[in-house]
Amino acid sequence: MTIEKLFCNRSFIKHYTDTAPPEELVHELINKTYNLVPSKQNLVPYSLNIFGPNCVKEKSEILQRTKRDYHETNPNAQLLAPYVIIFTSRLAKPNKWVESLIKKGHKYNSCNKDKFLGNRTLRDVLLEIGMFSTILTGLCLEQDID
Repeated sequence: MTIEKLFCNRSFIKHYTDTAPPEELVHELINKTYNLVPSKQNLVPYSLNIFGPNCVKEKSEILQRTKRDYHETNPNAQLLAPYVIIFTSRLAKPNKWVESLIKKGHKYNSCNKDKFLGNRTLRDVLLEIGMFSTILTGLCLEQDID
């Protein structure tokens, strides 16, 4: 199936089965995504926190913390999925190439502890997270995982 057909057949999921994809497959898909996704200067300024089927307590706490006061129950059904992935920005360690560019005056906010939470850095991080998520979605769809 072409990538276009895969993404056209994708659907928004609100209800989940009790059957989760095997943990080995999930890790394989995440590792494959990591190897495929581009990252500016290979810095990968984000990290993933993966909560699987055995993380019931943690996912319940996330569900509680993301509930709004005006909702009786949290309407965010995605948090009930067998796997929940939370992305966070991270202070990247510059590689040798980036170090040489920093010495020449280039700015890499994702490597600068004083600036890495600024708007420009977050925009770049969010763009990379979007690319990661899109590639992971495609790989999951290839495995019939919505």
